[in-house]
Amino acid sequence: MRDFLGVYAGFASVEGKRYASIMSSGRAKTIGAKNIAFEAHLLKYNDDLYGKELKVEVTIFLRNMLKFNSLEELKIAMREDEEKWDGKWRLIIFDIPENKKSS
Repeated sequence: MRDFLGVYAGFASVEGKRYASIMSSGRAKTIGAKNIAFEAHLLKYNDDLYGKELKVEVTIFLRNMLKFNSLEELKIAMREDEEKWDGKWRLIIFDIPENKKSS
């Protein structure tokens, strides 16, 4: 598990539907957590996940786990992570003009 510490983008599937997700693996340093945990935040999912089976697919590393000075700073970083990933990474990394894309 130690080799997998950090914040990642990927997908999570619940009840047969796939959602873009941001996942973290490590200690939540900002709130003083002592144990390593894996958390997944499903973008555009608004229901309760408790008791439901969740399948996660880790796609790409975003950043290391960091300790923020406040929960507000953490929330800002989480929003920035979400802006980088909407399940269509190729559009965000490669900003290729439409007329230059190959068929």
